[in-house]
Amino acid sequence: MKPHTPPLLGAALLAMALSCQGASTSSAEIIASTVNPLMLPCLNHCIIGTCIWLRPIPAPPFFRVETKLKVRHNFPDIVVSVFEHPGQNPWAEMRPLSAIAATAGEAYGLLSGTIVTGGRETAANNQENTDASSKESRRDQQRFAEAEIYGHPLASTIGQSPIGFGVAIPGLCPIKTRSFFPYFQSGVDVMSWRNPEVELLYPASWIPLVRDVRNSSFTNNWGPVFPRHGAIASQSSPYRAFAVIAQRAADITTNSASPHLYIRAPGTPANERTDKWQRVTTPPSLSCSSFGGFTESTLTASLDDNQTWQLWRPYECCLPNPGAVLISQIDIPTPICLNLIPGN
Repeated sequence: MKPHTPPLLGAALLAMALSCQGASTSSAEIIASTVNPLMLPCLNHCIIGTCIWLRPIPAPPFFRVETKLKVRHNFPDIVVSVFEHPGQNPWAEMRPLSAIAATAGEAYGLLSGTIVTGGRETAANNQENTDASSKESRRDQQRFAEAEIYGHPLASTIGQSPIGFGVAIPGLCPIKTRSFFPYFQSGVDVMSWRNPEVELLYPASWIPLVRDVRNSSFTNNWGPVFPRHGAIASQSSPYRAFAVIAQRAADITTNSASPHLYIRAPGTPANERTDKWQRVTTPPSLSCSSFGGFTESTLTASLDDNQTWQLWRPYECCLPNPGAVLISQIDIPTPICLNLIPGN
């Protein structure tokens, strides 16, 4: 058996190691990837109708009718990181929080005999077999990774943020998540993240192809969303394996009553068929797609397996009209979309 490092000592050593590493991405790079004009197709901003408001006034008839646009658009309100070793989140500013969460995994390893220092070996008995080829075979069969989800750096600055200091950006709905808020950390969710048995009550955990990350023709299957835990078998591509794990973490975090320790990220639940993912680790992507929809040419990964993506989730709203009362909404038959304008 491999000796375990005590949790507090492990956290200290981890922090020292992280201080010597270069960042795979940063808040500034994430923001730059979001506001790049080439991301207009991911924003997919559309006018979908008109909202009718009544505003009180002091003179007869004591109200005034006003109209505002009803819009639909996407926004990357959560950032999802998947990484091989506890505490080594590719998002530089989140590494201190990641290192703290890693201590929970160390404590769990002491109690359960499960190796939580990362990589593809997840069971302690893997250390008992010294045959190199057998060990490498198991590594190819199953990969394990940590996952963390935080609010996007711009989330709290757009619209009516949950912590109350957002500003209204013309044409955008108020964003519901909070910047840098830790919605999910697999180090905190250590027991459920390392034990797929907790999700066996979900039919998708034992019925094949019900919830898989794949394309519509079933010719490009990356792996199952359920059971939602940190290990994936039979996936030789590190990028694809970590992408499936990112989809699992997003599915946990955007839904209610999952058997995990997390705080639900308000907004539309994740959907592996329609989600729009954008890689923000080096080299960042200037397009977005569902994971199963990526072509081979878009799978260029960073120098290591660690990855960070932002998830563009849909928003729909009547544009804010402070002080007025919404009385009706009228949808138009054909939305008018910004990304369909020639030259955009």
